[in-house]
Amino acid sequence: MGPLPNFLLGAVIICGFPGMQPEVKAQQSLPGNYTMQSGDVTLTLKLTQQGNSLAGTLSGQVENNIGYGTCAGSEGSVFFEAYADGDELTLSLVEPDQYGAPDYNQVQYLQFSKKKTGEAGTATGAVTGALGLGATGSQAQGTGSNQQRLTGTTGTAAVGENEVGDPAWGIKFGLPQGWVKQQNMEGAIVGHNTIAGMVMVIPHMATNLQEMQTEMQKGLQEEGSYLALSGGMQQVSQNVLAGDYAGVADGTQVKAKGFGILSPNGGGAYLIAVSTPDKLGPELIGAAESMVNTVQYFKVEVGDLVQHFAGNWTNHTSNTSTWICFCPDGTYSEQSEAAYSGEFGAGDNQGNWSTASQDSDRGRWTVRGNKDSGTIIVKLANGKEIYYEYKVHIENGQKYYTEYYLNGYLYGKSK
Repeated sequence: MGPLPNFLLGAVIICGFPGMQPEVKAQQSLPGNYTMQSGDVTLTLKLTQQGNSLAGTLSGQVENNIGYGTCAGSEGSVFFEAYADGDELTLSLVEPDQYGAPDYNQVQYLQFSKKKTGEAGTATGAVTGALGLGATGSQAQGTGSNQQRLTGTTGTAAVGENEVGDPAWGIKFGLPQGWVKQQNMEGAIVGHNTIAGMVMVIPHMATNLQEMQTEMQKGLQEEGSYLALSGGMQQVSQNVLAGDYAGVADGTQVKAKGFGILSPNGGGAYLIAVSTPDKLGPELIGAAESMVNTVQYFKVEVGDLVQHFAGNWTNHTSNTSTWICFCPDGTYSEQSEAAYSGEFGAGDNQGNWSTASQDSDRGRWTVRGNKDSGTIIVKLANGKEIYYEYKVHIENGQKYYTEYYLNGYLYGKSK
């Protein structure tokens, strides 16, 4: 599912509503032998702790029941963070950036289970091979006639007070009785005053079930907070997938039940019921399931809007120039150039210096909203999505429809 939309980054995962206060948990034990099954391969991780020192197939220290440090191998080292929840251990491997600091845009998550005393198994000194998200299960499993049933009905673009959605999403859900919502065009949060946790609603642009499944296997990750798939995925119906997740939000361990809904018109939404491990229960999951069962789909008319935004857009600052093409054929390209210049002089050596760096991206785009405001959604070739929140430039009460703020930066349309 990738990074969280900006709207959801501001939401504290556990404390978004009055009934979502986490309880103080019993101290967790990190030491032990942990195993993870991936296909026919069993990975074993051995951890020992003396005081605040953590050792085994990796080394580091423990603070607030969280282990962290470095994991070294023959090809180099990465940072790690280890979180225990009873007999479950989540291990995150964080690649270093060019300065040697943790780069949370390059994280891999593994879910281990602690071995009971007397169980067979041999701890290995190193783990080699490709490690990735969803290693404990990759294919959505399902049986029976439910796989052939299409969840949802056809609705209208009007979103009522007791519904969750947006006319730009092409999808909306019924709001469970007694629950409240917070939302904008990027997503929504549904919560309850007495039930801990929340249901996050994140629209997506997947075009088929396989594409949606791939995104769900990636989980969510942003600035040290993440949700990783902790088991296999299930096919609930012809257009709905479900999976169990575990992770950390702002230093607090969380678990989640995630649903992916694919609209017959393309796109759809992810519904994620998330709370602390001891509070993720039938009431919260039931609210998410109720929303899934009341889903309605409608077509978003974007023809005129696409034509309006199609073209080349530029932004210039003192040191950076950015060119974006929302091309008429639906393709997208962006190029930015950062340039710095100055003068030097010493004795007979006089002259100028300048440096420039270039970055570029390519993908496909669509738009949801109206001429005044909305969202341009870009899907890059690597599967990542970019959201441009746009607002028309207004000066002295006049609207300039060839000038828009894209994520706060003013762009002009080239003639």
